[in-house]
Amino acid sequence: MKFSLDWLRSYVELPEAPQRVAGLLAAAGLPVDAVEAWGADHVLDVDVLSNRPDCMGHVGLARELAARLGRPLRLPPAQPARGGGPASDLAAVEIADPDLCDRYTAVLLTGVKVGPSPDWLVDRLASIGLRPINNLVDVTNFVLHELGQPLHAFDLDRLAQHRIVVRRAAPGETLRTLDGVERRLEADDLVSADGRRPVALAGIMGGADSEIAPSTTRVLLESAHFAPRAIRRTARRLGMHTDASHRFERGADAGITVTAALRAASLMAEAAGGTVAGGELDAGSPPERRLVTLSLERLARLLGLAVEPDRAAAALAALGFQAAPPEWSGGNARLEVTIPTWRGDVEREEDLIEEVARMVGYDAIPATLPALETGGAGSPRPAAPLDRARRYLAAAGFAEALNFPMSHRDAQAPFAGADARFVTLDNPMSSQMDTLRASLLPGLLGNVAHNLNRGRRDVRLFEVGKVFHESSAGQAAGELPRERPAVAAAATGVLPGGGWHRPPAPLTYFDLKGTLEGLALACLGRPVQARPAGDGEAGFLDPAAASVLHGGNGPLGALGRLHPDLASSLDLPPETFVFELDL
Repeated sequence: MKFSLDWLRSYVELPEAPQRVAGLLAAAGLPVDAVEAWGADHVLDVDVLSNRPDCMGHVGLARELAARLGRPLRLPPAQPARGGGPASDLAAVEIADPDLCDRYTAVLLTGVKVGPSPDWLVDRLASIGLRPINNLVDVTNFVLHELGQPLHAFDLDRLAQHRIVVRRAAPGETLRTLDGVERRLEADDLVSADGRRPVALAGIMGGADSEIAPSTTRVLLESAHFAPRAIRRTARRLGMHTDASHRFERGADAGITVTAALRAASLMAEAAGGTVAGGELDAGSPPERRLVTLSLERLARLLGLAVEPDRAAAALAALGFQAAPPEWSGGNARLEVTIPTWRGDVEREEDLIEEVARMVGYDAIPATLPALETGGAGSPRPAAPLDRARRYLAAAGFAEALNFPMSHRDAQAPFAGADARFVTLDNPMSSQMDTLRASLLPGLLGNVAHNLNRGRRDVRLFEVGKVFHESSAGQAAGELPRERPAVAAAATGVLPGGGWHRPPAPLTYFDLKGTLEGLALACLGRPVQARPAGDGEAGFLDPAAASVLHGGNGPLGALGRLHPDLASSLDLPPETFVFELDL
């Protein structure tokens, strides 16, 4: 977000150079991405985190700087001169759905004259990249970027029955927003409506039928607090992102609605003339102030730094927190801290400890080595079968491949068997990764093809990993999928020669069978038996050179030459041999 340095200086004394101010903000947890000159001013591009909506206005950022520098914060005046009759004689406001809007404040102005904004207002907005519109709308934008509170100005004479009702939209209602788009509303959308129809998408954008026009003379100024979830849901559904929704989605200050409305009314009266009606229309109730207890003993334990109660209280007070006098118990001081309404991110003791740490300075925390407790060395564990498989195959001249466990159902189907139950992913990375693999061979054969297509004619690869099968009851019964460790190998081409007595020779079924027999002894401690594959068994292998592997507890896998049709479809040579073993 962009902030004007001269604008910040309106609220706190900042003789420091722009780069020094940027460093102070970074130390406060608000990194500055860039500092650019703008005439005699400088613009700071500050990376405001989503949990700090209080720093999305110049006053909030100035508060952080004032706290770090130990200087007073100068809040802008919000005391407009009053005149005429009470506001309640001119309009009415109502909150029909308090679960989505807990506070709605309206201030009324009469006798205004819409026109260009004064130069100081135009310059302030231009410094952060905003173009002027007219004096009334520009004031709402100014206060938005000053206090962080979104506002909206309605033409009072264009509101039916001169009233505002904050409610959920009725099914089938529509609203033409200020961008000229006709929006179809749903029942979960929150709107500001007049006596007949919606006139604004609450917290997102106003409606075109009640906007400020050159003929406007009476204004109803809205300053409200809307539930973040309601604004976020509607904004995302409609694909809208505005300055107002950006703040409401993150949790605007529920305690500033009156102050922001009065501040804007004062500036409107100054820029557009007119009179501010007596009193404000205020529906809902002020937010409750939260209390959080801070233990100085726990602070010292977490930070590794002892902080005196007075220092901790002063650090928090500089940020707007109110700490009661410390209470002592057994040598431990505890502070009862009242959280300001603009700090919705502070909810528990650890949050207060973080605030104290920010103010004291992370550099003040001593660098100490953490305590380390060691037990006996114990006895080394036996090598796992997976590790033994890797070592054996690497020694046999195979290179290890690594593939994602996610695969495509069609690629897995030839290797998984007719009765395979695939584990389907609810939220796949892509359409080509919609299931968990039931076999290691599809990925491994893809690696072989990748090497062959790049000029390597003799390829021997293996992979060790887990394969997955849906349980017999399935996900509907709440059973987890079965996952089992497996090892697979694929080879094609020529075996290297072993000297003058053993020249290079094409790889055969028996070469891979010998590798498999040695692997079984190394990993399982016992041999496996290979018998010819029957009908319906290992359908991905050539029936003339296919075997099913058995051990003491039933089938363990398959060994053989890839089926010619499958080899052709995978762009592999006919003499491609594979095995897969359940470990």
